[in-house]
Amino acid sequence: MDDEKYFSLSNVNILGNAYYYTNDKSTTPPDVKYKKKMKYEPKIMVWLAISSKGISEPYIHRSKNAISENVYLNQYVKPKLMPFIEKHLVNDEILFWLDLAHAHYSNVVLTYSESESVPIVPKANNPPNIPQERSIEDFWGILAQLVYEQNWE
Repeated sequence: MDDEKYFSLSNVNILGNAYYYTNDKSTTPPDVKYKKKMKYEPKIMVWLAISSKGISEPYIHRSKNAISENVYLNQYVKPKLMPFIEKHLVNDEILFWLDLAHAHYSNVVLTYSESESVPIVPKANNPPNIPQERSIEDFWGILAQLVYEQNWE
């Protein structure tokens, strides 16, 4: 399976940083009371694939938007996923489990996967919102805790 995670560069995703607490609002500085938030916060996007035999080389990119099908195919699947499969899973029977992102199930990605004999879980059989079944979600949770534990930004 593969997935991507976006890490905010401004601490806005850290629980507890969204509000302030005070006994006297009149003594709270304006920059705390009225902290501005950008509409599209700068983020770092990390992509990787994971299997019982290891983790692929990650792709790390500064990002503002969701990925497109061409970016997914040409920057993740071809240069990162395929070498991982060839190195760790070449003799195994595999079924690649994508998340339901539009770019992952685009025609160009499905056609390429078929041409490389990498079977993909059909979209109709891929249930949404079951992070407890996707081990990569545990990985992201642990990584996010490590990234943000010292108020990283």
